Amino acid sequence: MIRATKIFISYKTGEDDGLNFIANTIRQFLEKPAPPDTLKPAYKVFMDVTSLKAGEPWDRQIYDEIPQSDILLLLITGKTAESDWVNREVDYAKGARVTILPVLTRRDFDIKAALERFDLQTLQYVKLLNGTEAELEDLVNAIEELKNKTRQTQKEWLDKLVAGRRGKPHETNQEYAVYTYKAEADGKKPREFRIYLAAGNMFDMKDIDVYVNTENDYMQMARVFDSTKTVSALIRYYGSYLDDAGRILQDTVQDELDLIIDKNPEFKTRPVGLGTVIATSAGHPKSAMRTERKARYVFHAATVSVVGEGPDKYMDCVLNEASIKRCVRKALQKVIDVNEKKGVIAPEGTPEHEEQQKAAAKYVPLKSLILPIFGAGHGGRPSEEIIPGLVKGVKEFLVDYAHDPDFTLERIYMSAFLAEDVEFMKTALDKNFTPPEKPAGN
Repeated sequence: MIRATKIFISYKTGEDDGLNFIANTIRQFLEKPAPPDTLKPAYKVFMDVTSLKAGEPWDRQIYDEIPQSDILLLLITGKTAESDWVNREVDYAKGARVTILPVLTRRDFDIKAALERFDLQTLQYVKLLNGTEAELEDLVNAIEELKNKTRQTQKEWLDKLVAGRRGKPHETNQEYAVYTYKAEADGKKPREFRIYLAAGNMFDMKDIDVYVNTENDYMQMARVFDSTKTVSALIRYYGSYLDDAGRILQDTVQDELDLIIDKNPEFKTRPVGLGTVIATSAGHPKSAMRTERKARYVFHAATVSVVGEGPDKYMDCVLNEASIKRCVRKALQKVIDVNEKKGVIAPEGTPEHEEQQKAAAKYVPLKSLILPIFGAGHGGRPSEEIIPGLVKGVKEFLVDYAHDPDFTLERIYMSAFLAEDVEFMKTALDKNFTPPEKPAGN
């Protein structure tokens, strides 16, 4: 049986310019039944007007479809590049390593300028100006030449992640560079925050109250024996109660996470919504997270989707800059939530809840938090795509909440493990905060 090549058609909707007709013409030509006794290539086309399922979030359906597609056809007109949503679809396709094929559908406009707006100026495009069968056959030929490129590119990227060839780890320095943000408001005492570029292994760092863990939307932490030691896997391991041989006796953090989801009516089922942030303790009282690193809580942020069906399921990061900033905002908002509850975050009726209630009288507000780079592990996203939104999210939250009495953070650490990521992070921090007085690393 021939595997159908999956095609995603991206174009600006809502305009009376014939693009719906063109998209439907392409879909019908690609999906028309093959004549008897022929080996016509098989295609499955997704376009929002005809493919969205009723009763399911439309944006989630689109984000699920793009990484599973072999080709994204970008229908180019003069207004295409003005569409924020088309830009998001193109950016997401780039992040998912999906091959993009521009299709010129109009004469008399500057296609070079349009492609430059998408940063696709080096791509060759095909013409579909009249909708003739010859033009459609040319489009099919271009698809056939490119259809295997996506899976090959995705495999190469994942191989690099597994092999750890993206770069060298940076020497650990918890305060590699220190930035400041001073918040002033009429009639209120100025507040000054420290934002640290935390270079290297975040698990070699100490005395940070909250570790933010970038998790999948099923809230299933990574296995501790995975070949790629993600933040999720390491928090799970270091937060567990271990025997003298390092074997897990109590999978504390994952157990707490499961308990909160099972007991909380807010979470009717899994997957949870992207951007959801759930707070747990930092692990067993005798765990390395608690005793050696002095961590108190873990904030689990759903930043990676589990997509696909059956054995073909895989994890993918669908975040764009707006949703990255929203996830950062929710993670920092969780500081206010935990402080308001005086650390009582376990479900009622559990031993953990009773223990936290007893400790509430001596609760100390949260002072520090560390953020990793969302979606750069199993999510497969390049760090340079995530970091700008991550830093902007912190800045925008501080602008809005610096004077909230329950927002008690004084130190925010931005973690960058690889040497190349340290440079990306430094560039973003330089743009958003008062830079360090001393050179980085001193």
